[in-house]
Amino acid sequence: MDAIAFANSLRAFMPRAKDLAEYGLDADEIEEIQSAFDAKPRNSGGPVSTEVERLVTAFDCSAVAIGIVRFDSGVVPTQGGVRFGFCEADPLVVDHERKIWMLHHDSPEVAPMACAESSEQFLDALLFAAEAIVNRVKWKGRGLEIVHQCSERAGSATCRDFFRSVVGGL
Repeated sequence: MDAIAFANSLRAFMPRAKDLAEYGLDADEIEEIQSAFDAKPRNSGGPVSTEVERLVTAFDCSAVAIGIVRFDSGVVPTQGGVRFGFCEADPLVVDHERKIWMLHHDSPEVAPMACAESSEQFLDALLFAAEAIVNRVKWKGRGLEIVHQCSERAGSATCRDFFRSVVGGL
């Protein structure tokens, strides 16, 4: 999945303001919830080599959150690759082979966790996870199935631990 398709698809999961208001939420709370589904286009975007880098440079994804995954306000060169987001406090990076990894936030000696074989596969798997989280009633009790489908979309069974943490208790 490319960055533009991901950003556009994510908006499809945004809850309607009317529905959120029926839960008694005020305008600020509604805006905060909806911003988690809104990757706003930017006027600028520098040269990038992967779709996940394109996503965070061509769109403001700093308010987007999918489970415990959130995107950075841009790309940051770091040891092991380019950071584009976080899973809780742990950096998410795309390496020089274009694979996606989660690094341990304060222990670089800890082996990184596989997230996806490519940025396109990462975005595809993450969008599927978003759909499952938003439609949790439909997926209740089928968390292992979600993890399996996410890891298949991510391109490797080694990504299961990462997606198990993303979809958590579903």
